[in-house]
Amino acid sequence: MNAYEYATAHQDAFVTDLQTFLTIPSVSTETERRADVRRAAEWLRDQLTALGLEKTALHETPGHPIVYAEWLKAPGKP
Repeated sequence: MNAYEYATAHQDAFVTDLQTFLTIPSVSTETERRADVRRAAEWLRDQLTALGLEKTALHETPGHPIVYAEWLKAPGKP
């Protein structure tokens, strides 16, 4: 199965995931949304973990957390 076929076969799940993410009101410039920004970052980290990425983590910054994940299993690739 190529990438296009995979995307087409899983389109409904992808749209559902995107809709879920977009319902989190994570406008980073609105101070009252601080908890929502964190919730969006946690959601993204959890999704990346579920996809099999490794070393997924939230890193604190003076502002909002950033999401980090890596996948280093492509032989011969940096």
